[in-house]
Amino acid sequence: MFSATFDLVEALFDCGTIEQLKKERGEEFFESCSDETYPAKKGAKKEMKEENRRRKFEGEKKVPFPEAFCASFSYIPSHGFFASSVIRDFDFNFLLAKILLAPTQGVDWRVMDGHPSYQDFDHWSCLFHLFRNRTNEDETLKLLKDELPHLVPDYLSEKYAEFREEKLEELKRDHPELFDDEGELIASLTTNA
Repeated sequence: MFSATFDLVEALFDCGTIEQLKKERGEEFFESCSDETYPAKKGAKKEMKEENRRRKFEGEKKVPFPEAFCASFSYIPSHGFFASSVIRDFDFNFLLAKILLAPTQGVDWRVMDGHPSYQDFDHWSCLFHLFRNRTNEDETLKLLKDELPHLVPDYLSEKYAEFREEKLEELKRDHPELFDDEGELIASLTTNA
């Protein structure tokens, strides 16, 4: 079993958390973006293709993903450094989320994807992940993909712009502290910071 955990707030700044770093440095606004991904293990894609060929021949259901490991990261885009990283050879879960987010204690704004393991943490759900989930239920998009696929990029761009504007208005109402004096957002909306 492989596992690695890195508390980079401790390693870089000799502080256990962002909260301690804020006190030490006297800085006001810190935000974090956290997400996980599943890179394929070496040779796993080739093995999956071979296995799926065999399964297709025998009429069995395909293997959906290659064998992978979980790599999760917490990034501090407001200051340009990673706060933590957790790498394990099993699926992301609540305990890994807790370990990943421990160094980010004290941030003013958190953006995370919609993974259920984050549900106990105060956070904003990533705009891109929310939009992607919304498009899964979009009947017009399904029709366009089937009948007029060349129109899909423009349709998605238009819908994303509307969705983003809607969410920005929601943020202005619920979190005015995230906007500067000119009304510009000072925080991230996606985990792609």
